Amino acid sequence: MRPGSDLLRALADAPDPGVPYTLVRGVQPLPLWADRGVAARIVGKLAGVTLDAVFGGESHDLAVGAHSAGGAGSDWVTRPLVLDAQCNHMSFFASPEGLRVVSAALGTPAGSAA
Repeated sequence: MRPGSDLLRALADAPDPGVPYTLVRGVQPLPLWADRGVAARIVGKLAGVTLDAVFGGESHDLAVGAHSAGGAGSDWVTRPLVLDAQCNHMSFFASPEGLRVVSAALGTPAGSAA
């Protein structure tokens, strides 16, 4: 998502819901084992730009920049708790790290049935 897009602005400007919120954001666009040089060249060929150009060097999860993902609720009485997951936008529920952080956000010990 483009930083400053209508959707991201709407989320950031949402009124205070009056209940605690937890935001989970991915900050690792590629698996730790990935060859970043090869991945950057592939993305560049597919998209015509590099991910750094899209996100301006900001940490991101392939879909949303970390700053944008954590921007909701900045003017709420109780600011949301922001939890960073070392995974990308598509692997919150498929990677051990994503599941660990989502479980923490839900207050459920990782690996237990909710």
